[in-house]
Amino acid sequence: MKKYDMKKVINSHSWKKGRNKIVDLSAIMPAMDKDVLLNRIKQFPEFTKFAFEVLNVMEKEHETTITTNNKNQENVHESFQETKAILEKQLNKDGVTQDEKNRIYEQLAENDNKELENDSNNKKFLYETFNKVILTSVSLSLTAIVFVGGEVMIKRR
Repeated sequence: MKKYDMKKVINSHSWKKGRNKIVDLSAIMPAMDKDVLLNRIKQFPEFTKFAFEVLNVMEKEHETTITTNNKNQENVHESFQETKAILEKQLNKDGVTQDEKNRIYEQLAENDNKELENDSNNKKFLYETFNKVILTSVSLSLTAIVFVGGEVMIKRR
């Protein structure tokens, strides 16, 4: 592949700006001219720097997300506990009829179910968030392996 063709495919002036450009480059590596490819691979330290920057940003964002989520969950659970305490006080008042007690028991059960549902949704959110972090980390690592493997293959040509 000629240098001009490669630039058209990966828009070489901005290829470092995104993971997709790096993946595009990886995909066309076998068809590239040896000298052009070696020139691109020499820029690998730039990719490594980019990858570490992305991972650092992701780590900070993930930590912020987890911290904020934990605070929100504490507030939600506290709210459910306050609701439960209010209902229990109503239940223990003198003169509460059996119908009123039944209604309060239903509200207590509904409150508990909502809290369990919230907890399940939160666990799902945490799982999905963690998977996104892992997927991006693995993608960056695999791209790095492609670059290193490409350099070794070219030197063997």
